[in-house]
Amino acid sequence: MWWCLVLLCARVASGGEARFGMDPTQDLGELARTRRLAISVERTDDVYRLDASAVLRLDAQRLLGVSVDYERYAQFGVPNLRSSHVVSGAPSEDVLYTWNWISYLGYASKHYLAVHFVRGLAVPGAAGIRWELVSRQPAWTYEDASAFTRLDGSWYMEPLPEGGVYVRYYVAAVLDASVPEALRAWAVKRQLRDGTRGVVEALAHEAERRP
Repeated sequence: MWWCLVLLCARVASGGEARFGMDPTQDLGELARTRRLAISVERTDDVYRLDASAVLRLDAQRLLGVSVDYERYAQFGVPNLRSSHVVSGAPSEDVLYTWNWISYLGYASKHYLAVHFVRGLAVPGAAGIRWELVSRQPAWTYEDASAFTRLDGSWYMEPLPEGGVYVRYYVAAVLDASVPEALRAWAVKRQLRDGTRGVVEALAHEAERRP
C-alpha cells in the first residue's frame, strides 16, 4: 500500500513481512493524547524497514472501507501517487491485485501488488491487510516499470475499548540498483516517513468524511 507510498519489481516477491498486532514499544495513551504518528525507520544492508503506529478517533469499520477503496486512493490525496487501479479480484475475496504509479524526486515507479485480506486475527474486530510485489500478468495492460526490487508490508487496524482505533503500518523496501546510493539514504528514509504520514492522514480524513 503506499506507500504506497512505496508500498516494486518485475520479479515475484516471495513471502514478505507483516505486523498484525500492536507494537509493544508504543504507549497507546500517549499516542491518543498527542494524536501523533510514531514512526521508526531502519536500514539493514539494502532493506529499509518502516514501522508506524497511531491511535485515530475513527470507527474501525469505516476506516477499513476506505483502506480497500484502491481505485480512489489518488483522489484521497495519497502523497506522490499518480494513479491506482484494481486489475483483478475484489475486496470480498481473499486477494486482489492492484497497479500503482508513484513519482518522487524525478523517479517514477509503475508496479503491481498482490493485496491479501487476513482473516481470523486474534483480536475480535481487528482487520489486517498485507501486500507484496508481483509480476505483470498477460491480461494486465498497465506498464510494469519498477524503481524497487522489493516492496511488501501490512496495514493493521484494531478497535479500542474506549473508542477509536489503533493502526499500524509496516513496510519493507529495497530500491533498484539504478537509484544512486546518495539518493537512497536520504530520499528513501524521508519518503518513507513523509509518505507514511501522508497515507495515514489521507485515509483518516476520508474516513471522517464518510457517513
